[in-house]
Amino acid sequence: MATSGTHTFTLMRDQVIRHAFLLLNIYDINTTISSDDLNYANDHLNMMLLYWSSQGIRLWKRKQLYVFPALNTLQYSLGLTGDHNTESYIATELTVAALAAATTLTVTSTTGMTAGDHIGIELDSGVRQWTTIVSVNSATGLTITAGLSGAAAIDNTIITYTSKASRPLRLIRGTTLDLKNDQTETTMMALSFDEYFNMPAKTTAGTPNNYYYDKALPTGQLYLFPRPNDVSKICTFTYLKPIEDSGDATDEIDIPKEWLLPAVWNLGVQLAYPYEKTPMIQALEMKAKELFESVKYYDTDDESMRLGVID
Repeated sequence: MATSGTHTFTLMRDQVIRHAFLLLNIYDINTTISSDDLNYANDHLNMMLLYWSSQGIRLWKRKQLYVFPALNTLQYSLGLTGDHNTESYIATELTVAALAAATTLTVTSTTGMTAGDHIGIELDSGVRQWTTIVSVNSATGLTITAGLSGAAAIDNTIITYTSKASRPLRLIRGTTLDLKNDQTETTMMALSFDEYFNMPAKTTAGTPNNYYYDKALPTGQLYLFPRPNDVSKICTFTYLKPIEDSGDATDEIDIPKEWLLPAVWNLGVQLAYPYEKTPMIQALEMKAKELFESVKYYDTDDESMRLGVID
């Protein structure tokens, strides 16, 4: 028996909305949905996705986050308008010493770098100067926008990245990563609000081994302890990323395919109230809840179980 050999099935925004309206018998399959109803349903779809975010997103929204500490700075804003943080970066080193005011750099490799990327150069003073890339001139050469504010020696670290990450809903785990020592990682401990702010000496300098994250708006606030004293050691986190908004008609919903059926039924429940489909609500809610709970169970880590005997 022949099979398709593909795994590309998905639904666009308006298809999800149409399926929800069909559940409620508001539209039939051949009727064009009015723009007012589409916009109204999309508002409810976005509110539902935001609510799901608050319930604790699982594996499909776990991403890696990299924060680049500044010398002797303990607090950082995380988000698209925050301090230097990203989901992906490139690390390299200077292979030719650069003098103060230099705008051309020679590095181990420029692979993956592009004009406009953020670039941070470790200076001999211990700070990391941030600017942007004007051009990538060769496999090892590039030009930066602002001249160096101080000298930078051979082997000083360089970081580049393209865009900042979204504001984390939650930081799950954190480590410090040593760019100069074989990418060695050391686990950091997450602190509560009281544990962090009750510490008597927050300005102690060293390698961060504790952190506290405040889900503030519009940018989250990350607090590190001890205060970083070496910019060649960066912070890495696993974080929960918000679900993206439901946008244009042909946009895919920012959920895995396994969540499409729960999305249709739960959107149907959301729309049943304003469209006065009261007799259908109880049955819809039972089915929607069953689908939601099933996919939540599916969307968890596979973990080993150990059995032991207690004497």
